[in-house]
Amino acid sequence: MPLSGGPAPSPAIFDFQLGSYYPPFSDDDESAHRDDIELIFEAGLTAGCGGDEYCPLAPVSRWEMAVFLTGVWDRLGLEFPDYSEAPFDDLGDLSPFARESIGRLVQLGLSSGTSPTTFDPLGEVSRGQMALFLSALWRQAGFYALPGGAAGDRFIDIQEMPEHVQLAIGQIAALGITSGTSPTSYDPFANVTREQMATFLARSLQGLGWSLEAP
Repeated sequence: MPLSGGPAPSPAIFDFQLGSYYPPFSDDDESAHRDDIELIFEAGLTAGCGGDEYCPLAPVSRWEMAVFLTGVWDRLGLEFPDYSEAPFDDLGDLSPFARESIGRLVQLGLSSGTSPTTFDPLGEVSRGQMALFLSALWRQAGFYALPGGAAGDRFIDIQEMPEHVQLAIGQIAALGITSGTSPTSYDPFANVTREQMATFLARSLQGLGWSLEAP
């Protein structure tokens, strides 16, 4: 009751409009990569791993990597070559969409499989392999010249790796796609997790000029 002794005013009623945005996934709240997970969701590169989950700590398989990278190519507005089926005999259990993504990955020159007749679609992608895939994506997109120089003087845990892998890691580090797992390590043999993949993809999209605000 007011101090004046008069009748209390009617309670105010506020109608809040929160808009149509809802966090897409229920299991990424604690992830340091959450913003990038949401960005690739908004870009249409992922619908998660089922239900309302993204499975941020799960490893990325080779067929998933094919879907992600061909999705980036598509979002950049780049044309695909005329489609032809991938020449691998171990894709029979995959969805038609996954098989097509692998075929397009091969057509773009981003992968030649694990042998002339196999792709190993369920194999897990290491961080060293991911550097090779990402540097190939940038090279084939052709927007910018890739930087030269390996990263062996920066990441001490890659110095025994083949020179072309060191070069790819150095390139994606110079492009700002990765900062490693510490100032002096890249952890090349560790599997790429889905949350790490989100950051690799988000930074690649943005570095290649894609914008969520673009028409």
